[in-house]
Amino acid sequence: RKESSAASDVYKRQDFTRSHLATTPDGSTVAARSGLGDGVVHVWDVESGDQHAVALPTGTRWNEALALSPDGETVFVGVWGRQDDEPLAMAFGVENGEKLFSAHAPEGAELSAPLALDTSPDGDLLLGSLSDGLAAWDATSGEAPSDLPEVMEASGDRYGSMTVGDGVAVTAGRDAPSLWDLDPAAEPQELPRPEGLGTGDDNLPVSQVALSTDEERIISAGSAGNRGFVGVWDLSGDLVAEHAATGRSYSALAAAPSGHGALVVEHALATEDNREEDLCLLYTSP
Repeated sequence: RKESSAASDVYKRQDFTRSHLATTPDGSTVAARSGLGDGVVHVWDVESGDQHAVALPTGTRWNEALALSPDGETVFVGVWGRQDDEPLAMAFGVENGEKLFSAHAPEGAELSAPLALDTSPDGDLLLGSLSDGLAAWDATSGEAPSDLPEVMEASGDRYGSMTVGDGVAVTAGRDAPSLWDLDPAAEPQELPRPEGLGTGDDNLPVSQVALSTDEERIISAGSAGNRGFVGVWDLSGDLVAEHAATGRSYSALAAAPSGHGALVVEHALATEDNREEDLCLLYTSP
C-alpha cells in the first residue's frame, strides 16, 4: 500500500479505536473520526494514500455517525440535535473542509439523534437510522427528498449500524435486522430472529449489518456477555445461515468482496487460559 507522509504521520498520532469507519461503495476512499476529541474527520484515498483533515466546527455536539458520498467528495457527520435548533447531520467538502449544509429534523418533529448515516448508491439520498425510525434528506442540499417521506417511523429499538442499497435500507435492531423498502417507502420488515440467540434480557442484540455485494443477502452480527453471532438472510426475509459462538465477541462486519461471505472482527474474550486477541475471519455463506 502506497502511503503519503502526511497519512503516515496521522496514523501514528491519532487514535481511531472508538470511531465509526465510512467507505465509498468501491472502497477507494475511507473516513474516520479521531478519538482524541480534536473534532477532525480524516479522509484517505486508499490507492494514493493522500489524506484530508476536515476540521469540524467547535461548539457543536457531534456523535459517532459518519458517512461518505459515493464519489468520496463529501463527508456527512451526525449531530446530537437536541437543543438550540441543532441539525441531525452536517455535510462537508472533503477537499477544502467547507461546510455544505445542515440536515434538520422536519419542523415540529422531535427525533432522536442519528445512530448511523449512509447514502444511497446513486448519491441522491442521505439516510439516518434513528432509534424510532429512518430519516431521509437530499444528499446534495439537506432538504426534504422529493420522492420519500422525511421521516419513516417504526416501533422497536435500533442499535446504530445501517446500510443502504438500491431501493432498500437495512438497520440493526435489538432482536434482528429491519429491512426497509424505499421504492416506494413502506413499513420495515422485521426479519426473523435466529433460534438459540436468547430472548428478553438474555438476548444477543444485532449491532452490525451489511449487504452482500450483489445485494441479495443481509448479513448481521452481534454480541452480548460472552457470546457472539453472525446471521444471513435473503431479501425475502428467510434466514439462510447462522453462526453462534461462546467466548467470542463480534465488533465489526462487512460483506466479503467475493460476494460469498462476511468479514468480521472476532474478539476472543480473555480467560485464565488465554489473552485477548483480535482476529479477522471469513464466514462463508450460501
